[in-house]
Amino acid sequence: MKWYRKRADISQQDVATLLNIIPQTLTRYENGARDPTPEVIITYHILFGVTLHELFTPLFKKIKPKLVERSKIMIDDINHNPSPKGNQRITYLQSIVNLIGEEKSHESDK
Repeated sequence: MKWYRKRADISQQDVATLLNIIPQTLTRYENGARDPTPEVIITYHILFGVTLHELFTPLFKKIKPKLVERSKIMIDDINHNPSPKGNQRITYLQSIVNLIGEEKSHESDK
């Protein structure tokens, strides 16, 4: 986020004013110490022409490993506690794990 603001040569104070927040809060967003609110994300999109995908990339990177880990735990739990829809649930969860793995593979190719 900081890179986009600096590229536009606008001060942190100016962006904070536009967002109606204090500069220290903006610093936390820009340094990754705090997840930006939807309002902040959309404001950066509007002000700096950044795609929403680019702005959400850090959040994707944070969420995906957790999702894979939780999916694998659920698969293990389903395998240990069979149910009528267990195989369907496992197939769905495994597809999530595979999809995220494929995305990671494509990202490392870049």
